[in-house]
Amino acid sequence: MKLLHTNIFTPVSVAKDESLELIDVFDVQGKKTIELASYSALTYLVVGSDVDMDIQLITKGPHCSCTIF
Repeated sequence: MKLLHTNIFTPVSVAKDESLELIDVFDVQGKKTIELASYSALTYLVVGSDVDMDIQLITKGPHCSCTIF
Protein backbone atom coordinates (compact mmCIF):
# COMPACT_ATOMS: atom_id res chain seq x y z
CA MET A 1 0.00 0.00 0.00
CA LYS A 2 1.20 3.56 -0.75
CA LEU A 3 0.16 6.67 1.17
CA LEU A 4 0.91 10.37 0.68
CA HIS A 5 0.58 12.75 3.63
CA THR A 6 1.05 16.51 3.69
CA ASN A 7 1.77 18.09 7.08
CA ILE A 8 -0.09 15.34 8.94
CA PHE A 9 1.46 14.48 12.30
CA THR A 10 -0.95 11.74 13.36
CA PRO A 11 0.52 8.32 14.20
CA VAL A 12 1.16 5.73 11.51
CA SER A 13 0.72 2.02 12.16
CA VAL A 14 1.49 -0.97 9.97
CA ALA A 15 -0.43 -4.16 10.74
CA LYS A 16 1.03 -7.66 10.99
CA ASP A 17 2.28 -9.01 7.66
CA GLU A 18 1.52 -5.67 5.93
CA SER A 19 3.84 -3.51 3.85
CA LEU A 20 3.52 0.25 3.51
CA GLU A 21 5.26 2.92 1.44
CA LEU A 22 4.65 6.35 2.96
CA ILE A 23 5.65 9.80 1.67
CA ASP A 24 5.31 12.73 4.09
CA VAL A 25 5.76 16.32 2.93
CA PHE A 26 6.46 18.82 5.73
CA ASP A 27 6.95 22.56 5.81
CA VAL A 28 6.55 22.94 9.59
CA GLN A 29 7.91 21.22 12.69
CA GLY A 30 6.16 18.09 13.84
CA LYS A 31 6.16 14.79 15.68
CA LYS A 32 5.45 11.40 14.19
CA THR A 33 4.91 8.07 15.98
CA ILE A 34 5.30 4.93 13.90
CA GLU A 35 4.18 1.51 15.17
CA LEU A 36 5.20 -1.68 13.40
CA ALA A 37 3.60 -5.05 14.14
CA SER A 38 5.28 -8.43 13.67
CA TYR A 39 6.55 -9.15 10.17
CA SER A 40 5.55 -5.70 8.89
CA ALA A 41 7.65 -3.41 6.70
CA LEU A 42 7.67 0.33 6.19
CA THR A 43 9.49 2.46 3.65
CA TYR A 44 9.18 6.07 4.82
CA LEU A 45 10.25 9.07 2.72
CA VAL A 46 10.26 12.49 4.40
CA VAL A 47 10.35 15.52 2.10
CA GLY A 48 10.97 18.89 3.73
CA SER A 49 13.06 22.00 3.84
CA ASP A 50 14.50 23.35 7.09
CA VAL A 51 12.27 20.97 9.07
CA ASP A 52 12.86 19.66 12.61
CA MET A 53 11.18 16.24 12.91
CA ASP A 54 10.73 14.15 16.04
CA ILE A 55 10.12 10.52 14.98
CA GLN A 56 9.35 7.78 17.51
CA LEU A 57 9.55 4.20 16.18
CA ILE A 58 7.78 1.45 18.16
CA THR A 59 8.24 -2.19 17.15
CA LYS A 60 5.61 -4.58 18.50
CA GLY A 61 7.03 -7.89 17.40
CA PRO A 62 9.82 -9.74 15.64
CA HIS A 63 10.97 -9.41 12.03
CA CYS A 64 9.67 -5.93 11.27
CA SER A 65 11.66 -3.38 9.29
CA CYS A 66 11.63 0.36 8.74
CA THR A 67 13.66 2.29 6.19
CA ILE A 68 13.57 6.09 6.50
CA PHE A 69 14.88 8.43 3.80
